[in-house]
Amino acid sequence: MLKVENLSTSYKTIDGDVHVLKDLNFEIYENEIFGIAGESGCGKTTLLKVLYDIIDFPLKIDGGRVLLSGKKNGDSFSYESGTIREAWWKNISYVPQATQSVL
Repeated sequence: MLKVENLSTSYKTIDGDVHVLKDLNFEIYENEIFGIAGESGCGKTTLLKVLYDIIDFPLKIDGGRVLLSGKKNGDSFSYESGTIREAWWKNISYVPQATQSVL
């Protein structure tokens, strides 16, 4: 299960912080397909960066956490914000936008 609890993010700019995600909460259960859609600039890419622990300046986490847990091949696994990067492609994956352009 992937669980997002009270996630808030912002980007640092010369003019101050620009808040992107505010108090976001959701859960994705095992074998569930979850899609993220929205207009340009609404925070889709920011959310995926946080889910994958790609928190590079100027992005910052203002609050909340991400939890990933489940079982694979009979073994339990659990990750929290800051360690989810270890789970890439082993337990979670995503299809980025414009993938048809790489064919």
